[in-house]
Order: sequence, then C-alpha cells, then structure tokens
Amino acid sequence: MAPGSLSLLQHSGCYILPGRQTQLCLSVAKETRENVYLFLGYLLVINILTFIIYGQDKRAAKMGTRRVPENVLLFLAFIGGTPAAYAARAYFRHKTIKQPFSTRLHLILIFQIVVVVLSLFFFFRGQA
Repeated sequence: MAPGSLSLLQHSGCYILPGRQTQLCLSVAKETRENVYLFLGYLLVINILTFIIYGQDKRAAKMGTRRVPENVLLFLAFIGGTPAAYAARAYFRHKTIKQPFSTRLHLILIFQIVVVVLSLFFFFRGQA
C-alpha cells in the first residue's frame, strides 16, 4: 500500500490505516467494550424490574387484588429477565407449578439459550 493511502483494511477486528493501526484497533475495541457494558446494564435493569414485578404479582395474589397479567410476566422474561423470573419464582414461591405458564417460561429459556449459542458460534467462527 502506498504511503499516505487512505484505504482501510480489516484484520482481526481492527481497522488498519497505514501509520495508525494501534489507534484504530483500540477504538474498535473500546466501542465493542462500551456496547457490552451497555448490554450488561440493560440486562441488570430488566432483571431487577422483572424480580420486582414478580414480587408485586405474588403480593397481589395474596391480597386478592388486581394481578399482573401472565403475558407481561412472560414478556419481561423474553426481553432478558429470564434469570430474575426464575429467581423470583423460587424466592417468592410464585407460579412454580402453574401451567401453561411454567412451560412457556421454559420455552423462553430454551429459545434464549439457542440464540446465545448461535450468536457465540457466529461471532467466534473464523477467529480460530
């Protein structure tokens, strides 16, 4: 490549520009790290929210007041709150036997595991 060339080459997740390889590679790594932190923050918030809402539903069940619809509880699990859904079910002893709720929650977990495994497979494919 000629000196002063402005073409970018991608190699091992880094963008290489003559004379600036390290800076661009660190920039890509920093952006990826920030996205991971953002995603982990999202998961933390959604799991806290899920746990609280499952607790509120258990409380409403005990008091005989208006309940949280099952679709809302399942949706919270689907969008990332599955760990908190399982934790709240165990902690509050809530919706542990109820069908088809339990089956649907298990299916959501299986779906999420498949998505994570496939995502990791495609992310690391070719990086060996």
